[in-house]
Amino acid sequence: MPGYSAVLRELLNVVPSATFLAGFTLFALLLSLAIFGLMRRHLPHFTRGDDNELGGITIGVVGGLYGFTLAFVIVTLWVGFDRAQSVVSTEASGLATVVRDASSFPPGPRAAILTAVSAYLHSVRTDEWDAMRHGGYSTQSLAAFDEIYHQLSVYQPSDPSAVAFYADAVGRLSEANQARRERIDIAKTTIPGALFFLIFAGAGVVASLMSVMGTQNSRIQVVMLFAITSFVAFNLALAVLLDYPYSGDLAVSSQPFASGVLAQFFR
Repeated sequence: MPGYSAVLRELLNVVPSATFLAGFTLFALLLSLAIFGLMRRHLPHFTRGDDNELGGITIGVVGGLYGFTLAFVIVTLWVGFDRAQSVVSTEASGLATVVRDASSFPPGPRAAILTAVSAYLHSVRTDEWDAMRHGGYSTQSLAAFDEIYHQLSVYQPSDPSAVAFYADAVGRLSEANQARRERIDIAKTTIPGALFFLIFAGAGVVASLMSVMGTQNSRIQVVMLFAITSFVAFNLALAVLLDYPYSGDLAVSSQPFASGVLAQFFR
């Protein structure tokens, strides 16, 4: 895991999302103001406006390419965040079906399977959800999930009705297992380092180009720079939040594992 990724993940776990958005935007504004001051001091030729025509074309091209890249990243991350929520619902739905199917089994196997499901649900909502906040998973939850498989495997249905429910339970448990694997992969996966660098470095380039444009009224230029910086910074911060769907206070909830028929295990 890249070092920056671990730092950002832990930062989101201790800093409220609203504070992170506001703080990141404020930092970007101060940085853009510093860049503006440096550009006007060390590149006076550009800030006089002698090359505004060329600068305008450059800003248009670079800004357009950067805007497209940033929009692509945010849309991709939003789709990933939505998928992170979806796999949790899929996993919970599969387990709920296992519970319903087990209701048709004899008392002994039914009790063993429901006990295994209960142990997994409690483990995944505590141990594993905490581990995923840090990009990992829980070996205890994995062992609890394997126990559900074990309890299903030792039961051998005899009548046709029980066989049908048993086959459905095994199939839905396999779907839940696939969703669980995908959930863990999502928790560990982050933006590639090169792309992460591109969207942040690109913001600095855009701010620098805006700073060298010469205007008769520097206050208007600062206002324009602040407006663009605020918009870009907010979107960059949003991208960071979306990149860690199981971390921070906006993380995907484990509530589906305690909803519907599964709620009986938390009463």
